[in-house]
Amino acid sequence: TNAGYIIGRSDYNDYFFELFIDSGEDARFQIFEDGIFATVCNAEKLDDTTILNRWVHLVGVYNLTDTIIYTDGSLGDTTTCTFSSINETAWQDSETTFIGIHDDGNIYYEWNGTIDEVMIFDRALSAEEVTALYNATSGTGVYNNFTGLVDGKIGRASCRERV
Repeated sequence: TNAGYIIGRSDYNDYFFELFIDSGEDARFQIFEDGIFATVCNAEKLDDTTILNRWVHLVGVYNLTDTIIYTDGSLGDTTTCTFSSINETAWQDSETTFIGIHDDGNIYYEWNGTIDEVMIFDRALSAEEVTALYNATSGTGVYNNFTGLVDGKIGRASCRERV
């Protein structure tokens, strides 16, 4: 199959988040409430448009209510979670974040392709921010200075036109 991990922080015993292509060649974004597989919230991009063998901009978002997946700046799926927070104690686990593989002592689901411009934010991106990120990387260029963002723990983001 063409299954492969794009980015994830999980292993055989601890699960936190995963963005990957499953064995059905669908993009998935999963967030786990407390580091165990039983409490997962999964958004899945299902459609007739292949995401294989071409450049694709994938974004997974968790906003304390939903997991959301975007493909090429467009909403793919939204799933309302059964939990409204994550177990911060469990998430403080020292599990490594991997790009392109799933590793629990053995390597699984190696990504067969190129992964470029990986970004992890410490806050949920809005649909407008996801679209701006896609436009900034698609060659069309964009400028959007997002205002009203709070400095500090949740950070500040700005996308500028590509030159």
